[in-house]
Amino acid sequence: MRPRKRRSKLLAPRKDRPMGFLSYAHFDDEHNRGWISDFCKAFSGEVRAQTGKQFPIFQDRNDLMWGQNWTARINGALETATFFFPVITPNFLSSIECKRELRDFLNHERARKRSDLVFPIYFIRCKTIDQTVCRGPLGTLVRAIKKHQMCHLLDLRFQKVEDMEVRRFLAEMARHVCDAIDRIEQATSGTRA
Repeated sequence: MRPRKRRSKLLAPRKDRPMGFLSYAHFDDEHNRGWISDFCKAFSGEVRAQTGKQFPIFQDRNDLMWGQNWTARINGALETATFFFPVITPNFLSSIECKRELRDFLNHERARKRSDLVFPIYFIRCKTIDQTVCRGPLGTLVRAIKKHQMCHLLDLRFQKVEDMEVRRFLAEMARHVCDAIDRIEQATSGTRA
């Protein structure tokens, strides 16, 4: 008889500790001189500023340690994440790993009976996203992305993250995440009553 695998209690997202997962193509961050990493850090800080609570965002570059099983660590972070922030670019849509992360989180979102946990960030224009019809397996993912309101950073990526226009945009994005955190808290407190 095989021993059963125990699932860690950490795998369920906790309403008292919401967190995000950033999914992006490394090339896009490198090509834009770390802009995506800087944005992620500023965004995490802005959500904290608006809620008064820490809001960690898992980013593989910062949250994977040397020697860790990266697949297991990423899968664990995906399962515990409250929100998913895919940075949409042609490289994202051609990355096997990014598409897998998106599919896995969409399944988590569905299992949680939610439809407001994915916040797509449209960073570099993609013909596939702009097309009216997209077929095949990629088409399924593109339609899933388009069901969620996208945040458009197409022009802002040429400005510094510290610039006022980017910071204002960031504050507005954070407000939407804070609203989603409130909805989750209301839903979970309503089930206990």
